[in-house]
Amino acid sequence: MMMKTSKLLYLQGAKLLLSEMVILRSEDDIVSFIAFMLGGPENLDRFRHPLKVHITAEFLSPQGAAHLRDFLFDYGHMLLFRVLAIAHAEQILATGPYLPEAFAEIDFIGRLSLREAGLLVRAMFQEMRNEVLNVTVAFELPTLKWRGRYSDSYQNNPIVVLAPLCNTLYSVSGTWGATNPTRDVYEGIIFHGVVSLQLHTRVPIHVRHYAYAFPNVVDLDVSTSVDEEENLSVYQDWHDRNSTAQRVHGSWPRLDYFCGTALDWWALALECEVERMEMPDLLGRQFALFAEQLRTARPKYLVIDVGASTVVLEEFGTLFRQPEKASTLSRLAALRLDISFDPFDRHELDPSSMLDMLVVACAGAAQLQWLQVSLDCWRLRFDYNGLHRDTPMEDVPISPPEVFFQKLDLHALARRLRREIPTLRAVSVRMRSLRGREPDTVHLGEPLPPDAEWDRVDQHLAEIP
Repeated sequence: MMMKTSKLLYLQGAKLLLSEMVILRSEDDIVSFIAFMLGGPENLDRFRHPLKVHITAEFLSPQGAAHLRDFLFDYGHMLLFRVLAIAHAEQILATGPYLPEAFAEIDFIGRLSLREAGLLVRAMFQEMRNEVLNVTVAFELPTLKWRGRYSDSYQNNPIVVLAPLCNTLYSVSGTWGATNPTRDVYEGIIFHGVVSLQLHTRVPIHVRHYAYAFPNVVDLDVSTSVDEEENLSVYQDWHDRNSTAQRVHGSWPRLDYFCGTALDWWALALECEVERMEMPDLLGRQFALFAEQLRTARPKYLVIDVGASTVVLEEFGTLFRQPEKASTLSRLAALRLDISFDPFDRHELDPSSMLDMLVVACAGAAQLQWLQVSLDCWRLRFDYNGLHRDTPMEDVPISPPEVFFQKLDLHALARRLRREIPTLRAVSVRMRSLRGREPDTVHLGEPLPPDAEWDRVDQHLAEIP
């Protein structure tokens, strides 16, 4: 009705009246959105406005599913989505016949995100012949009722599932379950345009297969659900397999960024240098593998996510200091250490010793030019594990480490780091989520270059269309 009040709103209503992200929480929202998009038999101008839509509804009635299906079949070829996200993809697609085929009619999707995916999502991809640039799919079904219907086989393999989009995709990410069928499944499927690959899989991947299917990958982010302590031999087996295959077939010649644990890198047996590397959750028992990773990767920009209980170890102090690492670290120009705390640190951590070991470790990187240290103190306010930032819980009494950090002079710490590492051109130290102290950042020296800014590595997909 607002759009009928003026010619401007009538022609430009989709751009002027829709919110930045349209969230469809129920069947009524979906029906309302369809009515808005149609708006009259002669008014199709609003289809020219690229949309951002997030469908969070979990269920549609047969009538609602039919209404959505007919709309997509009739007008899908006119729809332009900058973002299309479906929170309960498998459940929505199961509410009516031919819904997977109907969604496949959408003409253009800049970024497609599907959670709780299964066989129907795979069927939708098999029908797609349109333009999709970036895909994120989580083949994680939420309940036994759904999980029991699907076997975790090569049906969840991104190479096979996304094959119809091999000529349009720029990036692929998600949770894919088992992803290593026999080699002949992949014949002829090549994603020449994909430059970013993010895979969470049940076991490590065959580098030979994925380097063949995604030959131009620049950013690689991998993780597995293998239990490290119980299945260390699994990583060794994959290392041997991938190492042998790469001697003949190679891997990714353009690889610039890698994110994964030391074990993930070891399992892939990569023998290439990378410009940027991000190491999530570095543990003391992984130091030897991490040293080998540094030797082969020789990164210029390095981000390490590490717990305070690991930083306090003497071995951490020598992480960059051994003589044999001199050539390994000759390219290391920027280091970012994201240090987090655990509820156990409330009673067991000596924060002064931890900072001493931090300084000793950083001083070992003799050629370092840019150093960033982040102290995330949020978990110190709880007495046990397994918490998320948005979990409402009662705070426990202030602990000795919290008292120490409340009084910590960040300027003095930054000056100490700069004094111990004479090659530094800039050092930045920040503290956040500490009770009794506002978030604080201290920066000494030159401005950080763009490649070494706080969130540069975290946002490496931002430049992808």
